[in-house]
Amino acid sequence: MILDLSGSRVHFATAGAAVMIADSANNRYRESTTRDLYDLARIADNCEHIHLFQRMCVLRDLDNTYEMDLNTTYCCVAGTRKHVGASWSNCNHLAKALEMLHIVAGGEDQWRARPFVSQSNCFVVPPMKFAEEALECLRVAVEGGMPVLLLSAGQAGATTPATLAGAVSQAWAECLGGLVYVNAIKPGAPAIIGAWPFVSDLRTGSMSGGSPEQGTDF
Repeated sequence: MILDLSGSRVHFATAGAAVMIADSANNRYRESTTRDLYDLARIADNCEHIHLFQRMCVLRDLDNTYEMDLNTTYCCVAGTRKHVGASWSNCNHLAKALEMLHIVAGGEDQWRARPFVSQSNCFVVPPMKFAEEALECLRVAVEGGMPVLLLSAGQAGATTPATLAGAVSQAWAECLGGLVYVNAIKPGAPAIIGAWPFVSDLRTGSMSGGSPEQGTDF
């Protein structure tokens, strides 16, 4: 599936990196598995109003991060014909995943002509500091013809200013820095900016996922 991002077009996607699954059959929470990710991809593939499948869970049944990264890629592309978004913990793992995607596409030229997997990358550690390992994953993706989503996920009142305006301003500055990095590698490489502001739970100091501040992203 090709997504046209021009103009005022709106597309909906799954998202997340859940480490637990609500098992309705046994009325309990359990660790997410390889099979869960594949099943989630199959469900999304049949939902007409979901246009992109963003990796939804972590493969907790695999301890080796190399195996986890490659199987995450495989489960996503095997489960859906829609565009896939995923992430990798190591640039060498991504290089191997690209070899797999070349096979799926029918060759490297076919992959570069129509890349159907993009990388989501939290390349920055707010405030205003790049993460070296994540930047290496970005480099491999850009050189490999993979579109990238540049994410800044600061926490208002902790790693960004407490005000929403200040948090968004910092996130945009960080994402623009990432865009400069991408274009320094390959001018005009496909990239999306994703300002992703969160807020800290004042009771615990931990990140408050799902907060309404996320509605200001992109």
